[in-house]
Amino acid sequence: MHDMGLHPVLAVRCRRDLLLHHLAPMGLAAARETALLIDLDDDGPGYPGKLTLAALISEGARRRDLGPTKKGVAVLANGGANLDEALGLIALLAGGWPAVVVRIGSSDVPYPVVDVSPEFPAGWASGDDEALVIQPVGRWSRTSRADVTRLPPLRRSQVRAMLSGTIHPRWRWVRAWRRVWELPWD
Repeated sequence: MHDMGLHPVLAVRCRRDLLLHHLAPMGLAAARETALLIDLDDDGPGYPGKLTLAALISEGARRRDLGPTKKGVAVLANGGANLDEALGLIALLAGGWPAVVVRIGSSDVPYPVVDVSPEFPAGWASGDDEALVIQPVGRWSRTSRADVTRLPPLRRSQVRAMLSGTIHPRWRWVRAWRRVWELPWD
């Protein structure tokens, strides 16, 4: 069920910006035709949703939960689940979904981790040198690293749309996330 050459599960986080920590997993998931976004960060701003990771852990996953029923991004809100309880369920879900994005906080996970960092102008606090994805906060570009994915600027209307639960795969910002899926994950 998985595309050859693409890792089926990627974890993502942004330690320096709470808004980007919320939006980045949405962009990474929407870059795929069909994906499941799982929220493993119970300290971050939650995603809305009736079905939660905690409920699936306690009640068990049903057949309809184990794979997509339509194209697009499905979201599994946290609901109070912890990492140790969730790992087995995530492995089960990853077997049926073409792509799984796991938003994490500071926890270590057994998946490749996409660190995202905002890029501020010179003189401000710098971005994370380990970041794989850079989100410019203005029209300047400070980093010349070739090993990072540089996202185009986000428009206010896009931020508002994503905060209300709408994301469009045709946005330049979402299309830029496709490169992350193609990286050589070990």
